[in-house]
Amino acid sequence: MSAPRSPGPVAPAPLAGRRRLLGVVKLGVVVAIIAVVTGTIVSGTTPSRAPVDPRSDRLTSLMAAYDCSTTGLDDGVVPGSAVLRSPEGALRMVTFERGWASYDGSRPGTLVAVCAAPLP
Repeated sequence: MSAPRSPGPVAPAPLAGRRRLLGVVKLGVVVAIIAVVTGTIVSGTTPSRAPVDPRSDRLTSLMAAYDCSTTGLDDGVVPGSAVLRSPEGALRMVTFERGWASYDGSRPGTLVAVCAAPLP
């Protein structure tokens, strides 16, 4: 009686299967990042590092027009835009991603408020 035969080298998984798995992993990472970012804002943490001047007519009109908050949005609301104060002090509407980049320090400006309504 002879020894059992070795099945030989194991063939690598098909390339398409690996790409699909990589795509699923990438999607999972992106979803996790979005969940952390929106969870931080929705949880009620204050996204602003700068004092807000409540007397500012421009700020008041932007806050009303875009459904903005300086303390976070309601549960389940995904931010669509943000109010940003430039280094020179001017207020402007930007995408949420641009506002968040200012908040985390990777872009200039100060995040003043997050808004439910997206930019037109």
